[in-house]
Amino acid sequence: ISHLDLADNTLPPEALGYVIEGVNACRSLVSLNLSSNGLGSNSTVLAGLLSILDSNHSLVDLNLSNNSI
Repeated sequence: ISHLDLADNTLPPEALGYVIEGVNACRSLVSLNLSSNGLGSNSTVLAGLLSILDSNHSLVDLNLSNNSI
């Protein structure tokens, strides 16, 4: 997978945890769109998103717009 578009899904924190786990394991992902998912300020989700930036060196585009972070 090189591009994953999960925009407008209103993913619950548990589902986002699985997405984050998968993205951290995927070395070919270039683009991840999580816009309009209601991420809010859940500290666990935000820490997971930071882990993506730290561990996934192929990721070039991360869209978190419209999430009230």
